[in-house]
Amino acid sequence: MLDKLDKIGKSAVIKEMSSFISKEDASALLQIVTVEGTNVEKAEKLGKFGSQEIKDFLAICQDFSIPEKNLSFDPSLARGLDYYTGIIFEVYIPDVAIGAVCAGGRYADLCSLFCEKKFSGVGVAFGFDRIVLAMEELKLLAEVRLNSQVMMTNFDGGERKKMLELATRLQSAGINTEIYFETAKLGKQFKYADKKEIPFVVICGPEEIARQEVTIKVMKTGKQKTIPQSQLVEYLNGFTS
Repeated sequence: MLDKLDKIGKSAVIKEMSSFISKEDASALLQIVTVEGTNVEKAEKLGKFGSQEIKDFLAICQDFSIPEKNLSFDPSLARGLDYYTGIIFEVYIPDVAIGAVCAGGRYADLCSLFCEKKFSGVGVAFGFDRIVLAMEELKLLAEVRLNSQVMMTNFDGGERKKMLELATRLQSAGINTEIYFETAKLGKQFKYADKKEIPFVVICGPEEIARQEVTIKVMKTGKQKTIPQSQLVEYLNGFTS
């Protein structure tokens, strides 16, 4: 319940805790975990409730010249009570309201559940999705455009096998190729390719398949050229390589 402090406030936490301890004890506990001051002052103010491990850790951080603003001792932090046995931590990114981007803690003997040896360890997990969202918000990600070089048209018929075969040939030759995601009129498919700035559209309809040909449309000029399917990779390689 202590980890709800910043979400629901002291009064609501005391009310919830009062269901299994007295209101006075709940208030006293909150006084302990909401102590204010610098990190060292908080550890000192906790007195007998403070952990020597915390004090030693803060001293090491000072030795490493870690700025006080980058480290906050929060006695109310609670996570993994069934296996963490020492210091726990959460990492946040300043000025980004996205929550913790990684978290973890120390456990004395968790590894013995999976192996015969007994040894302590510290585990940490990273929230990749949150880190990426934070980087986007802070504009730390370079804008990368991975446009397809070729789009295969999609017909409503028995052309799928040949369409997939030709697309696979192009991809295997290093030509970035995509297939239009649904069956639709050619005009709609051309409009999609134009919007995505795909330079070439390969038309492989019933007539082309019957003649073992394909029609290539150059989107920039609107010109079309029909060639044998066997020459497709070689022809497009001349423009995309």
